[in-house]
Amino acid sequence: MLSNAPRWVLAATILAVMASLGVVAPPASAQATYYGSRLGLITELDHSGDLPQLAIGVSKTTTVRFALDSNCRVTKDGVPASSAYLRLGDKVLADLWRADDGTLLAYRLDASTSGARRVVRAFVESVTAYDDTTGKIVLSKATSGAGGILQVTYDSQTLIRKDGLIADPTQVVKGDRVDLFALEVTGEPLLATKVEAQTNRGSVRLAVLSGYVEKVMAQQVRIRQKNGYVAVLRADQPGRIWKNDQPATMQDLLCGDEISAWGVVGSDSVMSIARMTVRSPDFVVENARVEQVLVLDSQVQIRLSSKQLRTLDVIAGTLVKRGEDVIDFSEIPVGTSVKVTVLDSQNGGPWIATSIQFDSPQANAREAAALRSP
Repeated sequence: MLSNAPRWVLAATILAVMASLGVVAPPASAQATYYGSRLGLITELDHSGDLPQLAIGVSKTTTVRFALDSNCRVTKDGVPASSAYLRLGDKVLADLWRADDGTLLAYRLDASTSGARRVVRAFVESVTAYDDTTGKIVLSKATSGAGGILQVTYDSQTLIRKDGLIADPTQVVKGDRVDLFALEVTGEPLLATKVEAQTNRGSVRLAVLSGYVEKVMAQQVRIRQKNGYVAVLRADQPGRIWKNDQPATMQDLLCGDEISAWGVVGSDSVMSIARMTVRSPDFVVENARVEQVLVLDSQVQIRLSSKQLRTLDVIAGTLVKRGEDVIDFSEIPVGTSVKVTVLDSQNGGPWIATSIQFDSPQANAREAAALRSP
């Protein structure tokens, strides 16, 4: 039985049970006994002495007074904080120990702003400092809890964090996204008790793009989407491109390759690739003569003289190039010899032209002149 065990065994057992319950024990050097946990609202707060002194009302008739030990672990609204951010009216849960002299010490204190309104996903319009510790934050585009809130004030007890770290008010700038808690103050704007700010990384959005390679650059590729619009994709990190089920780089991409990619589109309208899959054309038709270009309602077809392939669909995403110039399909002259990259539509329909390329008349003239020269 524990009642017959030595006192050090009893003490160790009690500490182990307390640790399993999340109760913080005092330092080994402290001569103190566990008093218990107390929950209440801060009614008195004094930072003038060596240790902060608090009084909390645990009931209508009972007040508990204690000091915060120098090693006390303090959290405010769920994040680590110092006692400087505590304010009257905060709800606290304190783990208390009684010292030999009878005073109560807290070794852990969890505080939350009582009666505060919460504003989430707001954006900072401006920050104005009145002095070193007080100022005003003007908000815009708050999506929840804002009501008529357009601005809040802050003071020396406002807990401000930016990107997860304690921050100075001057570090919060226009465009930052904020979540905050604020208190009603009679005749005054709301007073922020906690501000969580995040740096605005720019106007970004997730996107999925597909199309055909138009031009390959150093670390970027320009594609013509299947709807005809052009997009630029960037590979910021290696290992994100797969071609024909094999790891690849930008330099492995060829004009006419089919691309499917997803990633983040930044304010510069360039997509940073999270993953790109590339499919080579099913085959390439060389030196096929264009016999006819047909426009049938919204469908465009091109008929070739090639025995390998007679009819192709031309879609909005089909890249048509005369020399180095990108042109419209309507500018393809009948009788011209072309190089066509072709994909199977994979749904039983016609074959799809991903790119149609032919030399410009000037290039043909230069080539003919070179052949005639001695």
